Amino acid sequence: MRSENADIKFTADSKLAEANALVMSIEEKSLEVEAKLRAADAKLAEVSRKSSEIQRKLLDVESRESALRRERLSFIAEYAQFTLPLLITVEFDSSLLCLHSSVLLEFKLCTC
Repeated sequence: MRSENADIKFTADSKLAEANALVMSIEEKSLEVEAKLRAADAKLAEVSRKSSEIQRKLLDVESRESALRRERLSFIAEYAQFTLPLLITVEFDSSLLCLHSSVLLEFKLCTC
């Protein structure tokens, strides 16, 4: 009976040691998983920060593009305002003579 008790105690102690080792292994893996989660959260925060920065830069570029488009249209309108009065056309013998900013250009007219 004592040998049976000793065998049972030995088996119980070895199973308890295995269980404790398993608990320690699980705790170590849990710490590794937590560290990986923290690293993933840090990377996600960095990606989010960069995404926000890129979005802000995109809005800035779109704003500058819009301002340049408005400035270009304004420039074209101003150019037309000052150049159209300088355009003088004279019809002469099936040719159209065009004086534009003191430059003489000749365009042949279609006879349709």
